[in-house]
Amino acid sequence: MTLQTLLSEYGIHRPIDLARALDIDRRYAWMIWWGKRQFTPTLALKLYDRKGIPIHELLRAPADPKPLPRGRPRKQPPEEGSTGR
Repeated sequence: MTLQTLLSEYGIHRPIDLARALDIDRRYAWMIWWGKRQFTPTLALKLYDRKGIPIHELLRAPADPKPLPRGRPRKQPPEEGSTGR
């Protein structure tokens, strides 16, 4: 079970929801959400007190390491020998 799946079971569906539940900066919540930072025992204890999420599950759940790509996909260069039409 990933961190996002675990948190969504307790009503935390986005990084901003996590920031509000923990009273932390939204950028720091984003880093936790995407695995750039780990849950500290203090933050896990706060979530346990406020939402009832078991601490051992929070500390074991891996975050999804790759956020979705932003923007439009890059255009591929034309293959050699093609006219581009």
